[in-house]
Amino acid sequence: MVIASRLFFIVFILIAWLLISLLRRDRLQIIISGLLVALVIILAFIAIILFIGRL
Repeated sequence: MVIASRLFFIVFILIAWLLISLLRRDRLQIIISGLLVALVIILAFIAIILFIGRL
């Protein structure tokens, strides 16, 4: 549960960073942010599956 909440916190920060990057229109940063957000969303999805599996 703690790991899942930390992952969601990290996802929230990365999404906020992605939105700021879009406002600044820095393409390299947008690409990096997009890749990080995609990676963390995948990790969060796996964490949710594992958490539901424990229930």
